[in-house]
Amino acid sequence: MDDFQKILSRTHLPYIRELPGQQGIRAYRILGAPIGEQLYHMMIEIVFAGEDEMQQALASPEGRRFVKDLIGFGVNAVTITYMEEASL
Repeated sequence: MDDFQKILSRTHLPYIRELPGQQGIRAYRILGAPIGEQLYHMMIEIVFAGEDEMQQALASPEGRRFVKDLIGFGVNAVTITYMEEASL
């Protein structure tokens, strides 16, 4: 486990686990990029039943602590996206 993963596990993951309504957490270590520069080190997926549940979680006291923790990474260090599973 590298230093980034240790910090993530010990410091930031507890905030994610406290989010009300989260149904799962998935972590993906980025190994490289086939073309161009590798921009990301890791992707964390937090699963909710839907967007409303996610918004409620982020508005909760636990969610506000989580967002404050994210801001500590720095403006350009974290990218947040909303995703919905799609059928192909």
